[in-house]
Amino acid sequence: MNILLLGGSGKVGTAIQHVAGPDDTIIAPGRKDVDLSKGTCLNAINRMLKHDDIDAVINCAIVPAEAHVPGIEMVGINTIRPVEIYALCLHHLVKYVHYRSCVELRSDPYYDYSRTKIAAYHALTAIGNQQLYSIMLGWVFGDGRHGRGVDADMIRALMNNEPFVADDRRIITPTYNIDVAKKTLSILHDAPPGQQHNAANKGASTFAGLALHARSVFRSTGKLSFDAFSTRVERPRNISIEGTMRPWYDAWDEYLHIVKDRGVL
Repeated sequence: MNILLLGGSGKVGTAIQHVAGPDDTIIAPGRKDVDLSKGTCLNAINRMLKHDDIDAVINCAIVPAEAHVPGIEMVGINTIRPVEIYALCLHHLVKYVHYRSCVELRSDPYYDYSRTKIAAYHALTAIGNQQLYSIMLGWVFGDGRHGRGVDADMIRALMNNEPFVADDRRIITPTYNIDVAKKTLSILHDAPPGQQHNAANKGASTFAGLALHARSVFRSTGKLSFDAFSTRVERPRNISIEGTMRPWYDAWDEYLHIVKDRGVL
């Protein structure tokens, strides 16, 4: 299967390239070739779908919730809506993978974050399910070429015996990017389009729970304190879902020991 991977430098995109087997050819253009912050990227995607014999598009690129909130200026972010890319996939009869956030289950109208996530999914289904693979995720951790995220900051601090402040209030479903990648490719190969899928690890925790186990694995002497993270856009307190993959603790423990054994993030 020839797969066009958008957002290939993020956590899920990096994992898909890592676990893809010999039957899959991953085409992962960089920002220079497909810049999702510019409308011209649709022409580039259309050319690839037309001439490169693409069987599926996996869109790992995330449009931040802040992009939809008045008064917050975002530069160089991914602003092309998933529905615009999916429309091209429908035209070329190409499978399209759309990742859904677990916060979409919380349709509280006071959360701009939830509203924009829900709107994206409804916009996709409104134009048809014929080529759509909708996959629900938890909070994703794991390696990404950018090396950013709460998990990366946490691991760096604790490996270096530095202090770290962990959010002990927001409940999440930690989900390993490697598990997500394996499940995604399995769904693309084996499942028909038009269905919703779950690619979250089982169980729930807080960032404080993750940090406590990481501190134990790294035998860190860095000071660990607890408080709520501040964000520019309000997030729901409970964004956990019932996962279907292995328990998050096992996946988190595996990832921490991989990082520990190689000595660097």
